Amino acid sequence: MAKSEFSNSRSDKQLFETPVLIVGAGPAGQMAALMLSYQGIASTIVERRIERSSAPKAHAVNGRTLEICATHGVDIDRIYELATPAEQGGFVQFMSTLSGVAFGHLPYERQDDAVREFTPYPLANISQPNFERELSNAVDQRPDISVLHGFTCTAIQQDETGVTASIDGKGSSAPLQVRCRYLLAADGASSRIRGMLDISMEGPEALQHFMAIHFHADLSTCVKNNPGILYFLMDPEVSATMIAFDHSDNWVLMHSCTEEEQDTALFDAARCTTLIQRAIGMQVTDIRVRNVNPWTMSSQVAEHYRSGRVFLVGDAAHRFPPTGGLGLNTGIGDVQNITWKIAAVERGWAGESLLDTYQTERKPVAEVNSAQSLNNAMKMFELFAYLYGNDPENAAERFNQAKREGSGSIALQQAIEAQRPHFDSLRLQLGYSYDEVDQRNELSEAVNISEYEPSFKVGKSLPHVWVNNNYQRVSLLQILPVDRFAMIAFSDHSEWQSALEQLNLPIYLLADGDSFMGVAAAWSDAPELADVSALLIRPDRHIAAVFAMTNESKLERLRGALTAVLFNSSLESAQEYV
Repeated sequence: MAKSEFSNSRSDKQLFETPVLIVGAGPAGQMAALMLSYQGIASTIVERRIERSSAPKAHAVNGRTLEICATHGVDIDRIYELATPAEQGGFVQFMSTLSGVAFGHLPYERQDDAVREFTPYPLANISQPNFERELSNAVDQRPDISVLHGFTCTAIQQDETGVTASIDGKGSSAPLQVRCRYLLAADGASSRIRGMLDISMEGPEALQHFMAIHFHADLSTCVKNNPGILYFLMDPEVSATMIAFDHSDNWVLMHSCTEEEQDTALFDAARCTTLIQRAIGMQVTDIRVRNVNPWTMSSQVAEHYRSGRVFLVGDAAHRFPPTGGLGLNTGIGDVQNITWKIAAVERGWAGESLLDTYQTERKPVAEVNSAQSLNNAMKMFELFAYLYGNDPENAAERFNQAKREGSGSIALQQAIEAQRPHFDSLRLQLGYSYDEVDQRNELSEAVNISEYEPSFKVGKSLPHVWVNNNYQRVSLLQILPVDRFAMIAFSDHSEWQSALEQLNLPIYLLADGDSFMGVAAAWSDAPELADVSALLIRPDRHIAAVFAMTNESKLERLRGALTAVLFNSSLESAQEYV
């Protein structure tokens, strides 16, 4: 029996222990287990599904998420191999029907080599099942991660030292009791754990209702002149979106419907095929409907991210409109934030109050992403307004006029151009901050989410830069340790080394010109680094402190910074981290 497939046939109410219990084996849950493993913390994942869903769901895995994956054993080359080729997935098309009039197109994110100035990994369009499978392959390589398939968490009880969870397996006669120090709720948008904790969601619950129809068909000939990953189909008789995971085989039709119509019994193969044919705009043979799932667009963020020793992550903590592809990636950022903090507390080099910063740092990021996703969705109505006009009775005539004008209409091109931020959000992907002032500023309407500028301010993620490490060109982000703090010293290397040794803390010193080469030259023009002696970097790559060149004691400055970051006033007594 594979490590990740435990039997669910236990009939007794036995108790077993695990340091961290993760409920949900989606992207956030599996990445949480991987990150904990790299921190030296074992975990158990509970997943209600016996088999992975084949419905594609999310598809955009951005550069920041890929950076995180690359440092936690995920095969990035395989991710790109499974992803939609950039020449197919690099555009968003606005059309009447899939085979009809092309109104215009926009680039879909930055998938070219130019973006490697800001991240070593351009965005990949990969179906969620394929992405989850690659995460599972990495999970299976870690002996301290166990996965229980076919189990549902039905109850939790907390005390001062941990959480006891009841998990029921399909076919078992009694629940299994799991004792853990911490529980991560990665159980999705309809999180049962969130309900058990009575944590409410803030924001609109139901913006629009859809049926997601997953089907197989070779439509490569149909779209060869208009390649893309997303197709917004504007014909009022269709008004749907198609997602092209593979032009020759794998598609999803997002069919708008009422709440009452969100019944899979109403969408048999015949009806689904009719809807697909209508969206394509021409007869296509060999359409094979694979899955039909109801889906409701929401824009909500959990009121609280923490309840005692239970933490909400991923979709359990936030539900975004799909406009922007931010949901999955925000969830990966969540678990990157909480896992190193759990490890820091468990290792004794941080105070328990550090765990409170999970909410203060991650909730504002979700609020910004939720607001932007909602704004993206609302912005689409401006395009519909142009195509349909303001008089519903004349909408068909107005749309036919727009079809005749096609891509030659300047006003239509302006309406399409207004959608550009929807599909170019590099600032949101790479530039989010854990500084309170920066977080408030990000909600300003004046912020351009497409304009990412590398920053060296406290709270920002350390910018990517190519360096020479052991005669290899790699990203600096790839050589930073994930299980401890790092210090990048630009000057006074020996003095910083002495300070680190006296503190006996998990900090790895990197010295430009010694550990690696290239940072000083690449960042020589950065005004924020003028007169900077060193940067202190957290295990999640965010900047914890910036040390100016002064004659003050480096030991005391470092101790003061770490005391504030780790909520630990007794740093010398911290357990040595190996």
